[in-house]
Amino acid sequence: MELYGKEVNFFLSVWAIDQISKLDNKDSFTKNAATMAILSQAYEDRREAEEEGYKANPITFKQILSLKRSEFNALIPEMEKAIEEGLERTVEAEENKKKEGEASS
Repeated sequence: MELYGKEVNFFLSVWAIDQISKLDNKDSFTKNAATMAILSQAYEDRREAEEEGYKANPITFKQILSLKRSEFNALIPEMEKAIEEGLERTVEAEENKKKEGEASS
């Protein structure tokens, strides 16, 4: 989604998990806005680390609070998706290989 002339993306990093865990005492609206700012910062930090010459430009908490309600609501599913994807466990299972010389059943 584009806001304030920039594309807004979210990513759940280890840093983001730590920061979000500190928001427990906030009301729901403030917590969602702060979570969005954290996830945007995490996305931009990762992109800056991966792309030479890229400068992080996250959406800020203050910018999120200045959105129209409809814009804010449109970001909620994107925020939830980033969290869900970030918490997914990826398990790569190796095929069970028979040991050399093992008899077939």
